[in-house]
Amino acid sequence: MFPRRSPDSSITIQNHIYQDLPEKGPARDAIDEAIERFKYVAKEEDYRGGRQIPLGMNTEANSSFTIGMNEVGPQNFHTVLDYFLQEPFKDRKF
Repeated sequence: MFPRRSPDSSITIQNHIYQDLPEKGPARDAIDEAIERFKYVAKEEDYRGGRQIPLGMNTEANSSFTIGMNEVGPQNFHTVLDYFLQEPFKDRKF
């Protein structure tokens, strides 16, 4: 989530990073389906909740906010990114 001039104009950018992205086949289909689910969750769930945040912010009842405090994805973004960039996919242990 990237802030803009006012709380109700913030934007979200999703990046889907894969070290080895198949061009086609069942593995690619599964990835494409997952991306569509992530987009749906952001649009239909996160945005819905996110639209409520500016209402509270505009009341000036609080002086600071921590957005995403309870979301595991943003908290672990750099750890996951490092993981995907360090070692070849075929050598990774899941």
